[in-house]
Amino acid sequence: MTNIDTNKIALFGIMALGLLFAFFAGDYIADENYFPIVLIFGFLFIVCLLITYGPISYLMIPVLWQMTGVMSCTPLPFNIRQLAIIFVLLSFQYHWLTFVSDMLKAHQIISGTKLPRLS
Repeated sequence: MTNIDTNKIALFGIMALGLLFAFFAGDYIADENYFPIVLIFGFLFIVCLLITYGPISYLMIPVLWQMTGVMSCTPLPFNIRQLAIIFVLLSFQYHWLTFVSDMLKAHQIISGTKLPRLS
């Protein structure tokens, strides 16, 4: 039986994604098309916020409630207040799903039974 080091596999995957991103970013920058790069960094920023500020993300609603202006970079005409509410709802959804998944895993470990997969 072979011993597989998952840390090295994850490191290889991250490095491959970084090199792939660098290749495409260089191509887009050479064409002076910055929108896909900004979109990728924005997506990574939102994912980091979801993971980091999930349990306390509801605090973003009162902080951003007075900002009613429309962001020109979004394809849909949402103002900042509506985007904050959407972000909080997505954050609660993400943390609820991870909580339910952890509870199902704990039940399987404690009881020793397999529960049906939720799809």
